[in-house]
Amino acid sequence: MVEIVSVLGMLFSVAGNLLLAKKSALGFWCFLAGNLMWILYSILFSFNLPMVLQYLIFSVINVYGIYEYRKGEKTRCNSKK
Repeated sequence: MVEIVSVLGMLFSVAGNLLLAKKSALGFWCFLAGNLMWILYSILFSFNLPMVLQYLIFSVINVYGIYEYRKGEKTRCNSKK
């Protein structure tokens, strides 16, 4: 179980990084999933409060990124009309 959660966290994080490099909003969602895996790992297997806090902050930043991306999408759609 430990290996599954940590491998999923790594895969989601790498996919998120790659997708954001390609300017895809899906990267924010992948990073969010990866952060949740790392939070789960940190709570269940090696309670590490600083790591939990770090990934919670990263998750908030990802949600902000999703918000900003969607806001920018609406602006681009309105300017095309």
